[in-house]
Amino acid sequence: MLAALTRLDSLTLGHTSHSSQRGVRLLGVVKTGRDEAVKLIEQSLRVADKFGAQPIRVQEVGVADRTLVVQFEVDSHEMTSVLGEIANVMGVLSGLDIPELFPALPIDHLGTRAFDVEGQVVMWVLSSLEAAGFVGRGQPIEWLNRSMVQENTPGYRRSQADRRVGQIETALRDLLHEHGSGHGGADYIEQLWDKSQVRDLAKAASKEGLSSDPRDLLEFTFLPQLVDAITQQHAWFDDGCIPDPVSFKSLMTRLNKVRRKVAHHRDITEGDLQTCRLVVATVLGPLGTAHPDLAEDFLVDRWEDEVSRIVAELQSAFDGLAVSDRGTVSETERRRQVIAAAEGQLHGVDAAIQGLMHLVVPPQRKSLHDATVAAMSKWRDALSDLSAATKTPDITVAEAEATRDEYQSALADVREMRERIRAIRLGLET
Repeated sequence: MLAALTRLDSLTLGHTSHSSQRGVRLLGVVKTGRDEAVKLIEQSLRVADKFGAQPIRVQEVGVADRTLVVQFEVDSHEMTSVLGEIANVMGVLSGLDIPELFPALPIDHLGTRAFDVEGQVVMWVLSSLEAAGFVGRGQPIEWLNRSMVQENTPGYRRSQADRRVGQIETALRDLLHEHGSGHGGADYIEQLWDKSQVRDLAKAASKEGLSSDPRDLLEFTFLPQLVDAITQQHAWFDDGCIPDPVSFKSLMTRLNKVRRKVAHHRDITEGDLQTCRLVVATVLGPLGTAHPDLAEDFLVDRWEDEVSRIVAELQSAFDGLAVSDRGTVSETERRRQVIAAAEGQLHGVDAAIQGLMHLVVPPQRKSLHDATVAAMSKWRDALSDLSAATKTPDITVAEAEATRDEYQSALADVREMRERIRAIRLGLET
């Protein structure tokens, strides 16, 4: 029965090991534990320049969520230069052939964080082991196309803040038009602003070739005007999309400070970007629940983030489950561990399904979401049968094999869904 108890490790991406001729492999393959393996990898990176690679100023090497993470220092903030240094690190890591040389490390991704001399993150890149192999083969474009790249340069922070502000302004315009039309009638604009202000909006629209239709006029309003209009007419928003006007206005005031910095091309700090993310998530959460069609971009982003979080939590829970090798403990104790592992897996999958069921699903992700829930449910049922089988002392070989085959089939479906979600996160599928 132990063969049937496949841990969540089986869900990790399939990868192909690519041997390398890099001298850093000379640090040797010995049977090491996890901590010793990490230390050997760190040592390899520190002396990589002795074997033909560029010097790497390593700060720290560790493992998080099945990802080997290397933190190192760079001098430049220029994107191409930093990417070149990250590619150097990825090439060395790929040359180490970690799955083969360090089997004690249960990883399927390589992560790099580049810091400047002041300790600020400049860029990080997350690659699957397979994707990282393209660096060693001299195919950097293929590597980047299959990796998650996150900048933290001034230009990047400004573009992200601008995107978040634009995202919420568009949602609020649509929301104001929908509720205004429903509660204030066709002339709702005139109930929000005086005649002079409405004329100014109409002139701006006319210059852009737009009509005096209320929704067209709203294109020329900005965050402060939208916030004032919504809070003044809060009775219009009676479906819970703006649950607390006082909190709403306070959050929008914080966001508007960042908006002004973007408009005047001032530096956007990491704290400013965090403010944008917090405010947009807090405001668009209830708005997106009441009006999914008005916050599709936000809901897509949040769905992808939440599904990835649920899978990571499930992975973490499963990584904590262990069954001793045969002969290291008594068979009674080993059987107890098997039963506990099966029940622990079942609890983890139940929690993951509940988490998925409570997500607000954007239309673009509904088919994938439904397929993922169905695959998880099938896996849970197979796992339930497996758990029951571990407690049956007189189970026949045929029954055990049938239970195992059912479990493996369900696991294959979950693996396929996880691969599709990963592809979306890496931009390989839309």
